[in-house]
Amino acid sequence: MKTTLPILLSLLALVAGAALAAPELTLTRDGQPTASIVLAADPTKAALFAALELQTHVQKISGAILPIIKENEPMSGTRILVGESELTRALGFKNDDFGLREYAVKFLPDTLVLIGHDDPDRSELKYENEFAFENVMDLIFRDHGSAFAVYDFLEKCCGVRWYRPGPVGLCCPDQPTLAVSAVDIRRAPMCRYIDFLRPLPEGHDVATGMWRSEAPARAEIQKLLWEELYPRIEAGTSADRRVRRKESLLHALRMRGGGERYTGNHSFYGYYDRFWEKNPDKPERWEEARPEYFAVGYKGKPPHMSYINRGFIDQVIKDARE
Repeated sequence: MKTTLPILLSLLALVAGAALAAPELTLTRDGQPTASIVLAADPTKAALFAALELQTHVQKISGAILPIIKENEPMSGTRILVGESELTRALGFKNDDFGLREYAVKFLPDTLVLIGHDDPDRSELKYENEFAFENVMDLIFRDHGSAFAVYDFLEKCCGVRWYRPGPVGLCCPDQPTLAVSAVDIRRAPMCRYIDFLRPLPEGHDVATGMWRSEAPARAEIQKLLWEELYPRIEAGTSADRRVRRKESLLHALRMRGGGERYTGNHSFYGYYDRFWEKNPDKPERWEEARPEYFAVGYKGKPPHMSYINRGFIDQVIKDARE
């Protein structure tokens, strides 16, 4: 008994300490916000994107719109600190302390920290413009660790899932009162390249579907998958493609897409500026004329390289090594 009692007391102390260190937080109650999303006075584009993604999904779950405020504005209720700010630095969370794509979710009394390594870019974010897919494309290859933190939080604490691009792929609970239980996370994706369907993201449905593009069933399935889109936008138009491209890129981000920029395939177009003819718009690329690198038998600019030319092969090997 003398030995058992101290052990039991120690275990109780550990449990109590864990409960104090990682409390449950209420973000909404009866469809009304009880928390605020707090950004730095001058937030990065990545942090602002993460805050808007959090606000969007909490509204879908609870019906409540969490206000997004700057850290120098009055606030009440639970604080959700997204991205680096003076407030996170005071708690020991700094952007530069995180590695590339690393992020953290931390529960504290009356405070939730969602932070990761974010690119310092502060250019305009056109989040609400459904046609502005370029804005999302730009984020894919910039560090957006705070968004990773938001997505992990939404999945693990709020029950959100994304099964495909667009509203039909979003699954989340209907919960006017959203109280979240603590889970502390700090991690980084192990892969440097986490990307899919980047060249033509609106082709997601063709790439993953059971019917070819020209099959009659494809058009019917497309209408079902994007039922909220086609009553207001004509299928097959530029507007249609831009909306689906943005939704597909958002889906890629929510599935933790992004990472280091890379190029695969179409690898030799830059050789024309380097070895065929000086490009007046990009004169810095020019090295020297090497017409033997290019296919023969064509008038004017050859459409492809001479893949059997030894000099061309050696140049490709040299570029790969460098």
